[in-house]
Amino acid sequence: MKKFIRNIITILLITGGFSATHAQETWITYTTVDGLVSNNVLCQAIDLQENFWFGTYDGVSKFDNNNWTTFTEDDGLIDNDVKAITVDLQGNVWFGTYYGVSKFDGNTWINYTTSDGLVNDKINAIIADSEGNIWFATFGGVSKFDGENWTNYTVADGLAFNMVKSIAIDNQNNKWFGTIIGGVSKFDGTNWTTIDNNDGLINNNVYSVAVDDNGVKWFGTIEGLSKFDADDNWLANFTENEGIVDNWVQSIKFDSQANIWFACFTDYLYHGGVSKFDNTTWTSFTTEDGLASQDVRSLVVDSEDNIWVATNNGVSKLIQDASGIENKFLQTSFNIHPNPSTGTFFIEFQNSENSENLEIQVSNTNAQIIHKENVFLNNYKTTHKMSLDNYSNGIYFISLKTTNGINVQKIVKY
Repeated sequence: MKKFIRNIITILLITGGFSATHAQETWITYTTVDGLVSNNVLCQAIDLQENFWFGTYDGVSKFDNNNWTTFTEDDGLIDNDVKAITVDLQGNVWFGTYYGVSKFDGNTWINYTTSDGLVNDKINAIIADSEGNIWFATFGGVSKFDGENWTNYTVADGLAFNMVKSIAIDNQNNKWFGTIIGGVSKFDGTNWTTIDNNDGLINNNVYSVAVDDNGVKWFGTIEGLSKFDADDNWLANFTENEGIVDNWVQSIKFDSQANIWFACFTDYLYHGGVSKFDNTTWTSFTTEDGLASQDVRSLVVDSEDNIWVATNNGVSKLIQDASGIENKFLQTSFNIHPNPSTGTFFIEFQNSENSENLEIQVSNTNAQIIHKENVFLNNYKTTHKMSLDNYSNGIYFISLKTTNGINVQKIVKY
């Protein structure tokens, strides 16, 4: 019997990770058995080469979909207990700990603390803006680093509360900060605005913030979720009564089909999971469906709309099928050139039908649609010129859509 069980486990692990299938979705979980440095995973990010970075209690793991690489204090990381990760426009990876920040360019480590200008060494979140600035949410305020100079913001400047848990940036380059006790602070570069329970926010303890491509804000709190429109007006609140798996919302992400994903976990109840909302219906996933643990900490969405979930029992990857993402393909295929591009590029259509209305979408690595345009394709139109000049360097996805399906290709701007 033991030999039989070992054989089954071997079969399940042969592709890397334990897998489970439920209701047309497939879950794969990666643990220390596969190469993860620790099963206690706190945060994650995807770099410009689509490598996955996982911050744990015991260091950092990099996964290229084949091989695992571990980085710890011995390599130059400022502390092994990593709370936050982000990737900047140059591909540098930033790690936030409770002892400061590390920057890694693939070869060299540079560490920063309060002695360098950071407002507080305890880092909760990091984000890079389109101008190349790095923003840090800490337990003592907010820091901005432009590569040379540090600028710090606290309640004295207009921040709602100094204990800052989360950050997001909208399409107008406004920064949004979720705080403990104080609600949400918006910073437009000059002025600070606060949104709290007096404005409709369900709770002032805000652990996660996200803004979609239409400017709609989603604020995850310890008592549920709040939705605000592009003009910062309250729209709705959501709790377990509406269908979210748990009221304590730790992380929010969007996929390319405009679904919103939520990682939820209440530690003192040890209750949580992952929820998906398509703006009409809620779908939730727990350990019964294949999730590694109810203790979920963060989410990322990759270029294929797979959902990666950081838990205290490894990393779970949700592979969606046709029920979650479109997998039909057009008769019209296309090539992009030049690729990589400095900004301007051309779409060359192939195998086109006699005539066809196409919608071309440009999405970023957060699966946010940043540009749309319509093209009428016929025998006389075989190329279409586009530009990424107004957008920062990085990876983008070009989608051709009709009523018949979708084709997607990646382009790199440098």
